[in-house]
Amino acid sequence: DALKRHADAFAWHAEQAAKHNIRLCIEPIARHTLVPGPMEALRLIESAGNPDNLGVLMDTFHYMCSSVSPETIRQIPLEKLWMVHVNDSERGAIEELKDENRLYPTEGYIDLKSDMDALRSIGYQGYLSVEVFRPDYWQTPIDEINRRARASLDRLIAL
Repeated sequence: DALKRHADAFAWHAEQAAKHNIRLCIEPIARHTLVPGPMEALRLIESAGNPDNLGVLMDTFHYMCSSVSPETIRQIPLEKLWMVHVNDSERGAIEELKDENRLYPTEGYIDLKSDMDALRSIGYQGYLSVEVFRPDYWQTPIDEINRRARASLDRLIAL
């Protein structure tokens, strides 16, 4: 019942957004009961009538916490993968990790190279975004945050 309600809501929001040429992404959230990974997001999109303006957002932190494999990433249709949040993480029990445990890419233990290899294998060349949820990062001037985020992405892309 919850999936049906979500699908109906997404169908309505997608219809409203389409009137303004806006695309919407569903972001699977770690350990979420309804949408913990991309396959659940794709089923939700299909249940919503598969609108052209509804896609999937990949988040390396959430995928790691939900044990989404590179093989599963390879199954995401390229035309439905619109954005990738790239973050690393401290070590810890997966069920205890939170957004504040995120690190800049290549500074933690997530196997981001395997994620990037999976993205390359399906031809993904879209947006990469670093989310800055770590409170001690917020004490840093924005120019430094931008520099570190960009440098970490450059290191990751070069792997």
